[in-house]
Amino acid sequence: MARDESQRPDADHSIESAVLDGVNIAEILPDSELFAQPVSNDLQQQQIFAGDVDVELFKPAAPVENKPADKPQSSPLPSSASSAPSFETSNSAAPKRSSFFQKIVAISLILIAIVLVYGVVVLSLMQTEDLPELLPKPVANQQQAQPVKTVTAEESDQQKLEEELAVAEDDGQPVSLQIADDFYLSGDYNQAAITYKKLLGKVSVNTKDEILKDFLRLRMALCLKETKGPVQAIGQLKSAAKSTSPIVRVMANYYISRFEMDRHQHLTTRSRAYEALALVDTLESNQPWVQELRRNCYFLIAASISNEVLSFSDADKKMPAKIWQTLDFEDDPFAGVDDEDQLRTLLMTGSEKLSRALLGPRIEAETSGNVRHWSITSDGASVDELLNRFAANAGYDIFWGPGANKAGIRQRPVSMYLPAATDEHVAKVIAGCVGLMARPDENKVINIINLTEYDYVSDQIVLLGTEAISLWRQFLLAFHEDRYLANVHFALGLLYAQQDQAVESLAEYKIVANRFPRSPLAPSALLNSGQLKAGLRDYASAHKDLKQLVEQYPDCSVTSEAHLALAEMADKTGSQDEAAKLYRKIYYLNVSIESQAAAALAAAEIYYKTGDFPAAQKWVNQYIELKQGEPDKNLHHAYYLLGKSRLQMGKTEAACNALLKAVNGHLPNHEYVDAISALVEGCIELEQFVVAFDVLEDTYLSQFSQEESARLMILKSRLLRSMGLVEKAVILLRDRQDYILDSELKTEMGFELSLCYIEQGQLELAFKKLAQNLEESSPGPIAHRSGIQLAKVCIQLGRNAQAQAVCTQIVKTDPSDEVKQQALKILADIESKQENYENAALALIGHVQ
Repeated sequence: MARDESQRPDADHSIESAVLDGVNIAEILPDSELFAQPVSNDLQQQQIFAGDVDVELFKPAAPVENKPADKPQSSPLPSSASSAPSFETSNSAAPKRSSFFQKIVAISLILIAIVLVYGVVVLSLMQTEDLPELLPKPVANQQQAQPVKTVTAEESDQQKLEEELAVAEDDGQPVSLQIADDFYLSGDYNQAAITYKKLLGKVSVNTKDEILKDFLRLRMALCLKETKGPVQAIGQLKSAAKSTSPIVRVMANYYISRFEMDRHQHLTTRSRAYEALALVDTLESNQPWVQELRRNCYFLIAASISNEVLSFSDADKKMPAKIWQTLDFEDDPFAGVDDEDQLRTLLMTGSEKLSRALLGPRIEAETSGNVRHWSITSDGASVDELLNRFAANAGYDIFWGPGANKAGIRQRPVSMYLPAATDEHVAKVIAGCVGLMARPDENKVINIINLTEYDYVSDQIVLLGTEAISLWRQFLLAFHEDRYLANVHFALGLLYAQQDQAVESLAEYKIVANRFPRSPLAPSALLNSGQLKAGLRDYASAHKDLKQLVEQYPDCSVTSEAHLALAEMADKTGSQDEAAKLYRKIYYLNVSIESQAAAALAAAEIYYKTGDFPAAQKWVNQYIELKQGEPDKNLHHAYYLLGKSRLQMGKTEAACNALLKAVNGHLPNHEYVDAISALVEGCIELEQFVVAFDVLEDTYLSQFSQEESARLMILKSRLLRSMGLVEKAVILLRDRQDYILDSELKTEMGFELSLCYIEQGQLELAFKKLAQNLEESSPGPIAHRSGIQLAKVCIQLGRNAQAQAVCTQIVKTDPSDEVKQQALKILADIESKQENYENAALALIGHVQ
């Protein structure tokens, strides 16, 4: 135990630092000596915790005199006797040996822990993507670290609903299922919902009673549909749809499908209808209401796909408002059941069929002759497992499309019971329950498609349209004597029309009109048929269908549309008088404000085209009066017609007021340019240059075509010239004429530029520009105007022979009367200046050599 004095550490160094520095304070005895003393069973507290870090680990080996903290300790090296620990083999030394050994063990454990923690930290820094964070990130405010729970509008409405229903829970009134049903049957849905809520609170929390709760939620949802709307009802139905009772799940999914259809959630309608259809065979199939329910599920599936595809091109707007609302389900499977035991029996109907697939789906094939059917049972298996196992048994392959090949989608649960189904039906029902589409092909591959994801709209329209047509065809085969056949054929007509299959579409409309004349869809079928034929320019057949509509259904809501279509066809075929009469008839029938307004505006169009401008003004005013104060997309077009009509009647100021209203709204580009031109011309005539200039400055040429932009530039140049700003007008046009491709427009721009040169007195430039116009343009109004102006310039330059030649050529090209009179007058003036009075007289009467 002797040590070299020079190797001893300072007295105030801890044992830990000594060990870390590699200095041995004492040699540890062998185990035979270290544990030679007897173990004491009566240990003191000080002996038990001798190895505690806080007590012994940092305790100096010998007492050190306390000194002020602000002065550094400077003590001489302690002697060996005072600093070295004593290892005497006495009873009192045993605890010390044990304490020292525990210190060494504790230090070793701390060192190991430090190394391990350091290594983990280093690895986490090197592989942050592979290892989770060791410690949570610090936050400035502890409250910010708490997750903020967002409450959706649906959850908020549900909370309010619970509060409203809880108000009358303890009102002391009698409560029973029969009382609740009586309220429901009498139409007192609010009291029925409250009573069902009370019953729900009385049911115990036992697992066996959960089906009663689900049943009460289902009944309460039907009441909420009538009092609060479909959103509140769907919230309760979603809870009921998770029930262990097959009949509750079927009815809940069916009602969700119905309510989502009213909300135009087409794909949700489809998936919920498939979920109801997948379990409907667990019920007693011989019951009439089960057959009706199954039929309605098929109908909802086809209708939802039809609505989805028709909504892409707004073709669903052509559907009558009540085409799907005729779908009713009058039978109540729970009617008259007020005994609890009887209700429990009904609620558990079909459970034994699903119990066969508790541990996994059951897939069994049944072959009868050459026809193979499948018996499929699943109680919550994933769609991935179910489809893969079916494909393996049926000899198919599965292709998961890009939108469907996601773990979240492929793990969705499916519950179903199909006792006898074909290959295609099994695949479609399995996929449909989770919102997917299954399409088997000729190569024995089932393609799984996610309907919410697609690359091209056109491909989606073809896919959904083909699927909808196929579903309706299957419906006709399965339910060939059904009261919904008119709806089916009408839907097929719409789908075929969207697929550009006009012949097939017309055939479906004809079936509706002729086989189901009492159906409310018959008038709409005739209207669609007539409009479709008119689009194919088969006006005779279109007129026949529309005539049948107005005669057979005079009081129908679509009759006014038929009159409008008839008038439009008369206009297109050149019978403007008949068209005007029909429009006036529609107006005075006063079926609706919309039909009156449409007829008044159409009549104004007819009268404007035929030149009856006072009548056009009258009917435009009628239209504006009907639409006063209402936003209407055709209102600015009406002001455009009014302004143009007033200009023709010589009411320039009133016309400008109307045209100002027209250009301040949305007009088609060609009408906008024409309205601007007419407005600027009118303002120039009234010398309202500032108004005209402001209108042109607010016009952005980038939104127009090259031709339209060029016309607006010509108009602006004309305005600048009228304001005396000729130089700016020249700058505006001079360098842009060469970039115009249209020859007529280029000639018109050159004509305007020549007028600017004339205003500046640059007659030679004007002469060259007008001569170029005549050379490059074909005979027509602009060429005639250029020729007249060229003749006038020639006279100013003293070139009477050239002026005479130009005018003679103009007269021989059959110009308008106005242009011809101007040319003849110029010829007469030239002859008069040359004292050829006889030729001048002949020129005045139109005799030109």
